[in-house]
Amino acid sequence: MIYIDHGLGNRLWDIDGNEYLDFHLGYGAMVAGHAHPKIVEAVKRQVERGTHFAQPTKDLDAVVVSTTEHTHAYAAVPALQLGKAVYCEKPLSRDVQECRAMRQAAQLETPT
Repeated sequence: MIYIDHGLGNRLWDIDGNEYLDFHLGYGAMVAGHAHPKIVEAVKRQVERGTHFAQPTKDLDAVVVSTTEHTHAYAAVPALQLGKAVYCEKPLSRDVQECRAMRQAAQLETPT
């Protein structure tokens, strides 16, 4: 068993100090790599303001959808329609119609 200690970019290090190239990158979720400086800074800024309010905030930047199976579109589509960045765990939708609705919402112009 390999236990990972930390990651940076596309690299991982285990608890013994061995370095690995991370081909999974979070199984596709980490397209920016591990510990990207801009992402780390944005997370730090938000954490200093508080986390998980369970209520909307005025300056919400992104939405993570990790609901039970086949309910992702109900949270993702409204967020996409508001021009928010959305990370949606699989399964993305329960049928083709929901997938098309999500695609259409994602193609809307993002407000500035």
